[in-house]
Amino acid sequence: MADTLTNTPIPAEEYQDVYTFTSITPGSPITIQNVGVTDLFFTIASTQPAKNNTAFRIFKRGEVIEATDGDLSVWVFSPQAKGAINVEEMKISIPSDFLFEVAKENIPRHNSLGFLTRKTAVGTSFEDLWGESGSMVYPTEAETWEIVSDNANDNSTGTGGRTAVIISLDENFLLRTDVVSLNGLTPVTIPGLHIRPQQVIITQSGSSRWNEGTIRVRDQTTPANIRNHVRPEEATSIDGHITVPGDKNGFIAQTFTIFPKNVDGFSLIQIRDASDPDASWITATSIPIYQNQVPFEVKAFFPLAPKTDLNSRAIVTSGTGDITIIFEFIFVDI
Repeated sequence: MADTLTNTPIPAEEYQDVYTFTSITPGSPITIQNVGVTDLFFTIASTQPAKNNTAFRIFKRGEVIEATDGDLSVWVFSPQAKGAINVEEMKISIPSDFLFEVAKENIPRHNSLGFLTRKTAVGTSFEDLWGESGSMVYPTEAETWEIVSDNANDNSTGTGGRTAVIISLDENFLLRTDVVSLNGLTPVTIPGLHIRPQQVIITQSGSSRWNEGTIRVRDQTTPANIRNHVRPEEATSIDGHITVPGDKNGFIAQTFTIFPKNVDGFSLIQIRDASDPDASWITATSIPIYQNQVPFEVKAFFPLAPKTDLNSRAIVTSGTGDITIIFEFIFVDI
């Protein structure tokens, strides 16, 4: 099997921690081969098992076992003095179609997400890419939110949008999903507390098959503080405000920035620590655009720590235009 470590004798009559006597970092994924002349006992446990432990499996001569549970120690027991193993650290193998495998949920703890951000008529000063004017005022603490339309037909029995799914981060920066029925011009309280917006989706509608008005999620105490914006007939928010949940690491895999014909300018991706209200916005990427679509594929995925705010902004230096940035993310459970 392995050739990176020499065969290691196993002292008899006592469980041995494989990591300890091979000097491999505890928790590392390893492969173990029984190269001795006797069968061994194998178990995974946080502490050394007793000699008469019965929670084991037979580790047969010549057999290879993979140990990938990084939270526990790996133990072997030799009933005779002729036990021996060979151990090798497992190599990380990334398939060439890694992003596709993540999308199919074949990579444990990994999730792929795509975000579309857009703003119409970007001006000559940097602006957030979302449906509102100006920049979003970020919450400094968890808030109670409400959702409302500017069209009476967006209600539970109307011809417009009927049901909304609100995806947000709660007071602990963990993902939550709420489903509410719209009530046209009357605000509807969204359950729970929320500290960051993620996305709004109008999942059900009447005969028009989409929302007929502009739908906004906003702070109930200060309604001028908008959290999400859904344009008429789009049925989903296309906002450039994204926050990495508190129990995940985020990685930017790819972005596409799209400026229309006869429009030049710059797009920005800015990040900051969401848990610190005084944290500065740091420009992570600045891309000059000349009447074009610019793909930006990240070869070594750009890492974003848990509770990182990401904001997409743009400015035009000639012309006026509808600016779009598309993000592809990988979120990894901690």
